[in-house]
Amino acid sequence: LRLADAHVEADRFPAALALLGEKAEDPVDAAKIALARGRAYLSLGDQAEATAAMRGAYEGFRGRDAGSLLGEAAFLLAQLLMNEEPDPGADDEPLALLGEAMAHIPADQTGFRASVHAVRGRRLMDLGRPADAVEDLVEAVAAFTAEGAFPQMAHTRLDLAFALLHAGRHLEAAEAAEEAGPMLLRLEDVVAERRSRYVAAEAQRLMGEEGAADTFAGLADDEDEPAVAAQLLEKAGEVLTERDRDAQAAERFAAAAERFTTAGDPYGAVRTRRRAALCLAWSGRLDDGLAEMGAVRDALGGLPPDNPAAVTWETAVTSYDEARLLASAGRVDEALARAEEAITGFTALDEQGPAETATRLRDDLLGR
Repeated sequence: LRLADAHVEADRFPAALALLGEKAEDPVDAAKIALARGRAYLSLGDQAEATAAMRGAYEGFRGRDAGSLLGEAAFLLAQLLMNEEPDPGADDEPLALLGEAMAHIPADQTGFRASVHAVRGRRLMDLGRPADAVEDLVEAVAAFTAEGAFPQMAHTRLDLAFALLHAGRHLEAAEAAEEAGPMLLRLEDVVAERRSRYVAAEAQRLMGEEGAADTFAGLADDEDEPAVAAQLLEKAGEVLTERDRDAQAAERFAAAAERFTTAGDPYGAVRTRRRAALCLAWSGRLDDGLAEMGAVRDALGGLPPDNPAAVTWETAVTSYDEARLLASAGRVDEALARAEEAITGFTALDEQGPAETATRLRDDLLGR
């Protein structure tokens, strides 16, 4: 076993596996061999063989005085099974294995226990249980800090920020994300640092803080993918319009439309140009808003015809929003025509709520 481990450390996997092909009569020895085989196959990237070997090790250690070996086998098997699609109708086996790993890892192995806490927290997040994940991730951050394991602590702090965000603990999420960001920059992990800023921005947005708009816009400036940058700019616009900063929101929506166009997303471009038009009107520039809405209507003709329902929806929403602006400009007859178009489109899609909203607008215009 020691020689096989040395071969694995030296990347001599065939030599290690040749040694580990021998049988052992003692069940614990057989489980140790299976564990070593599993580690070797993990290093080779052979998920199927690694899973089979690790399950053999886990089953071999269970019910025997194997201590941390059972904990290690359960931990590694859990991580391998986490690569598979979970069965929604069954208890989660990886989560149960992680609990068993924690129960068999000695208290003085704080680094190992921190890793189990971190992985269990991520699994709970995957299962849609962020409030439960927080406890594990807090334990992991504390243990990694005590161990001086800086990279693990920084990345786990980011996981904790996500868990806090999804658990509705927005202020704590923002604080955790803001703490993680500089640490991740020290590690030169640019992608993770951007994720930390995104969590901070989402937390700010959910707390009603206007500063979220600048954070989203800053992320968009640093983003190479036009589609992602467009989504971030749209979020910035949403924050600003919720705070009645309509002139600035119009700029963000217009910038988002440009990025959506570059990304080849005509639906996103139409949607954000329409929102820019509304914000222009709400900021006191009604004529500019109407002009932009006319450009949006022209852009509807460029939507791909392979999704007629989506085209009908975008056309109906544009007609409704244009009717509102025309009504504000006193152009009632034109507003009525657009309201009727909206009603027809929403009705064709069986969108009862929007159809009723458009009908109320038409009735108001008719003075009913």
